[in-house]
Amino acid sequence: MMSMAGEVVDEGLGEDFEDTPWVPPTVKRAEDNRAQTIYRAGKSSIWDTRLHELEDMGIGVALYFQFLKFLTGTYFVLTILSIPPLLFAISGEGFTEVVFGTEYAELDISYYITAFEFLSSVFAILAIIYWRWRTNVTVERVDENKITATDYAVYIEGLPETAGRKEIGQFFNDLYQLEAPDWKGRAPYEHAQPVFSVENTGDKWYMGKWVAEACVARKVGREVKAYKDKKDTVLELRRKRAEAKMYNDNGHECSVWFHVVPH
Repeated sequence: MMSMAGEVVDEGLGEDFEDTPWVPPTVKRAEDNRAQTIYRAGKSSIWDTRLHELEDMGIGVALYFQFLKFLTGTYFVLTILSIPPLLFAISGEGFTEVVFGTEYAELDISYYITAFEFLSSVFAILAIIYWRWRTNVTVERVDENKITATDYAVYIEGLPETAGRKEIGQFFNDLYQLEAPDWKGRAPYEHAQPVFSVENTGDKWYMGKWVAEACVARKVGREVKAYKDKKDTVLELRRKRAEAKMYNDNGHECSVWFHVVPH
């Protein structure tokens, strides 16, 4: 099953692949799939794209690249500040044969080295303070200008393990009737309306409810990891099924046995 620019294409490569017709691939479908899996369909230039434009991919991606830029600039300045002490160290002779007249020169150089080290430390501290401020500004800007799940969703922990989506949805629907004072006596919202469209879920159960959707996230990390580990095997299996359908005479009711060796 693939989704191409709003078009859902059933390739018939599931468990019932023997009973479904062959769906030939097309260059257009492959290009659409590639465009959907690449940032801005692969047309974004590395030279013209600004860091703030990456905020469309989420605050984490934007902060990651901003942090790389911050580290590059910070270490560049620290490198410049460390050059004079390095030059003093390289030009020095350690234990000189003649010590007369070198006392004040050595003292001056020590002052210079200490001054540059102090400047480096102060700059590093100021850079950390600046980065913290810049991070807060970026997070606030993205939160204000970009719509994310945190703007309209509530994360709840500690629910019974046996509770299902509709049970949870019904519980909070009864608890927060926005057209009337809630269980704390707070006044209702003036323009609040229940759900009148279920295009996001396709489940008519939410129609007329005060909960647009309820999702349950369970601890299935092991199952997800096992599925990801077998991703290559699953892709090879689907590829073999496609070959079996393609080489069948009529592309229907094919009967082929094959064995996929896991990597």
